[in-house]
Amino acid sequence: MPLYGELTDGGSHSLHLRPSEGGSWRLIAFREDEGDEYLVERIGVLGEGVGHLHYNIYWQVDEHGSRRIAARFVGFS
Repeated sequence: MPLYGELTDGGSHSLHLRPSEGGSWRLIAFREDEGDEYLVERIGVLGEGVGHLHYNIYWQVDEHGSRRIAARFVGFS
């Protein structure tokens, strides 16, 4: 049984699989497109046996400072 799951089409679409209350699952679709303005930071982490996993971290900046609002898996290398 998986703990979590993430899938990308290599472009702007991602799916996130997360456990939900009552033993069910929640599937969240995430799409990067035009709209609100965010700062995007790309990070790479070393995955065991799969090379590097790359993520986009989305930051929202307002009068109170900046905060992370989302993260999206974007692929392997």
